[in-house]
Amino acid sequence: MPKIEAETVKAHRAQMEDKLIDAAQTLLIDQDDRAFTAQAVAQHVGIARNSLYRYVDSIDDLRARVIARWLPTWIDAVDAAVATATNPRDKLLAYIDINLEYAHASSHGKLITIAQSLSPEYRATITSAHEQLAGMVTDWCARLDPDGYVLTAAFIQAILNTGFDQLARGGELSTIRKRCRSAILAIIDDRTNQ
Repeated sequence: MPKIEAETVKAHRAQMEDKLIDAAQTLLIDQDDRAFTAQAVAQHVGIARNSLYRYVDSIDDLRARVIARWLPTWIDAVDAAVATATNPRDKLLAYIDINLEYAHASSHGKLITIAQSLSPEYRATITSAHEQLAGMVTDWCARLDPDGYVLTAAFIQAILNTGFDQLARGGELSTIRKRCRSAILAIIDDRTNQ
């Protein structure tokens, strides 16, 4: 196969994979999980159901690709947001802000539901990303609260998870962000004044 033809085939494949992921995301996030079938995804893109498997290994693979689309961008956004902060307190606040913004933009609650239906193999990547983010929080808390940082980090993560939950229930981002920041500042200020 000539090089130009091979590049055209490769570009077409990448374009079709993107369309399939777009269709899967629409079906999984905008509708409920029962609407997500191989037939529905294929129809959405305009291909035969059997043709779907030229581009993805399985429906589970397609679910994982929807999640995988968000993870690198999300982690890069967190890294960029906290890089501008100069101290652990401000890094924690930037971390909360950017995570809530991405949770709001990505329909995080739906992404969690999708992730829970994945096989353990696919969930391992997601778990690793969450551990990376949690490690950042633990490091900053260790600098603010050397004696009680494990509990402080757990409290901060619990506040963020509550924010995620409230966003999934339709809460307003600005209100949730303000309340989460207030709660975290109360914990940080209490621990640093000890």
